[in-house]
Amino acid sequence: MNDVATVLRAHLVANCATVVALTSTRIYRETFEPSAAGWKPSTGAALCFQFRPGAFETEEDGLIAASVQFACWAKDKALANDLYQALVTDLQQGGSGDMRYARFTALGETFTHPDTGWPFVRCVARVLVAKD
Repeated sequence: MNDVATVLRAHLVANCATVVALTSTRIYRETFEPSAAGWKPSTGAALCFQFRPGAFETEEDGLIAASVQFACWAKDKALANDLYQALVTDLQQGGSGDMRYARFTALGETFTHPDTGWPFVRCVARVLVAKD
């Protein structure tokens, strides 16, 4: 079975040009906060994603469906929202390879981290990835 996190990150890096322009290589899987990877707002925007609790669903046509929570981090709320808008636009353009589909199921919400004061936008998408 495909590793959904690996497929999603590879798709983001290879097919989401605006996201990559804003984040460079700062796309972190299976985490909500980029600070674990040594990120600070001064290094530029960062995108994190992790799966929401619950089992993956296997679709009849050989696809795995997963609910993914994204966090778009930046030095200010405006840039965090720019990354969120780029993510929505780029990710919903369609799939390629093992990444077949993504649709956002919750609008972005802008927050400030209570400990660091760093701004981020949280949103949720449903992704479909080829099972094999």
